[in-house]
Amino acid sequence: METSMLNRIRKLERENSVFLLEKAKGAYWEEVKSTLNNSGSQKEYCRERKHECFFLFQEILSRNRAMRGDAANPTEDFMDFFSEKREVLDKNPEWGPVEKDIKEIEFVEQVKLDLAARGHESPYIKQILGLG
Repeated sequence: METSMLNRIRKLERENSVFLLEKAKGAYWEEVKSTLNNSGSQKEYCRERKHECFFLFQEILSRNRAMRGDAANPTEDFMDFFSEKREVLDKNPEWGPVEKDIKEIEFVEQVKLDLAARGHESPYIKQILGLG
């Protein structure tokens, strides 16, 4: 499991993922490694899924530059979109942290699949960019 996690983090580092919190190469792995045994959630898995989703988002925007419209910072809009979804999940007192993480992963996967299938026609990209 550790090797798999390390390889996935290295891939995110090679792709300069915004989800590594601007940490120097290797620093993020050290942080993950030190907390791996104490982790009770799927946050790392979700971070990876968000990165895949963000990659699709960037591809769509690069092919459809007009979609950016008045969006000053599409990357920030993307991050805010998922942060707001997590805030909604966190407000539900009936779910524990693990259940919230699972629901968040399911949502991210749903967005990713929709972006892959519909591209610029995805309602999610329009929500992210505030287009409707």
